[in-house]
Amino acid sequence: MQLSKYFILIPIISLLCYCILLMILLGSRKNKIAIYYIYYIISMIIWSFGSAIMRTGLPPSVIFWNHILCVGLISMPVIFYHFTLVLTDTINKNKMLLFGYICVGVLLVCNFMGLIINEVYSLNNIIYYRLGSVAPIMAIWSLYFLLLSFKTILSTVKSNKIPFVRVKYILYGLSLVIIGGLLNLFPKIGRYPIDIILNTINASFIAYSIYRYRFLKIKLIVKKRLAYSLYTLVLTGVYIVSVILVQQILIKLIGDTTITSSLILAVFLAFIFQPIKDIIQHFIDRLFYREKFNHQILFRDFSNTINNQLNLNELTNSLLEVINKGIQPKKVYLMLRNDKEEYSAFESSTQKKYNQIGRAHV
Repeated sequence: MQLSKYFILIPIISLLCYCILLMILLGSRKNKIAIYYIYYIISMIIWSFGSAIMRTGLPPSVIFWNHILCVGLISMPVIFYHFTLVLTDTINKNKMLLFGYICVGVLLVCNFMGLIINEVYSLNNIIYYRLGSVAPIMAIWSLYFLLLSFKTILSTVKSNKIPFVRVKYILYGLSLVIIGGLLNLFPKIGRYPIDIILNTINASFIAYSIYRYRFLKIKLIVKKRLAYSLYTLVLTGVYIVSVILVQQILIKLIGDTTITSSLILAVFLAFIFQPIKDIIQHFIDRLFYREKFNHQILFRDFSNTINNQLNLNELTNSLLEVINKGIQPKKVYLMLRNDKEEYSAFESSTQKKYNQIGRAHV
């Protein structure tokens, strides 16, 4: 069986990822960042949905589902640009946005008139197409707004309004989107779902940045849903890909495989995947519950220290260190009372220096 027959899995997995992200965003507090990121995710859902159905050959026709795909493809650059403006709190760009949305309307009309894609058909889940006369114009227009998005974020970083670390993954992901868009200009490359893969990575980068740097306040129960959904999705994806790859290797070595041998292979890989499952679960737990894990480690280490340490100064230093690492204050002051009703004041700083700064009698 040709490996190309499994290409349909890529847009399906992408569609699942976007649906999960949409569920997370719908469960968050609706500020402007959340709203325009939701619009971006919806455009990508349309894109990946059209790509998946187009490869199945379901009615009414491949060209119809290609038109649906192009609805997401056309709307995405301007929506993403709008999202970056909201994210960076950039103003005075209303005229450019209006121009972009007008162009979206014009390009959508051209799309359904067949001026962007003249001909398209699917063979073994590989898409073959012929570009229309408006396709180069749309490519230049899309690239312009994606580069404008990149410039907007980069300018905000250079002006020190947003630290680079908070938006670096968004910039990395946007670079992938630009590359994926350019590859579609070459039908021999664009027939493969490379753009879907790159856009899915971009959406994941944005989601991680939004969560990690708290652009949105997401409820704890939604965080749990995200963690378990991603865990299931990642594990299932890795397992399916592994089964496919091993099956292809066996076909080359021993010829065609039977249903029985495929089932035995699937069960065998399931046992092998058990430790991989634990590793992925641990990674996701650390990713989404990092602060909880760090605090647990701090408390565990401090408990070990107080159980094995009798020196008061060492215990004081350990306690101050735990407080510094746990809540990261500018300074911590600790007062210890002795038998003479005197208090010894200890001061800590971010340099992990703990000094006795004086005594007071009460």
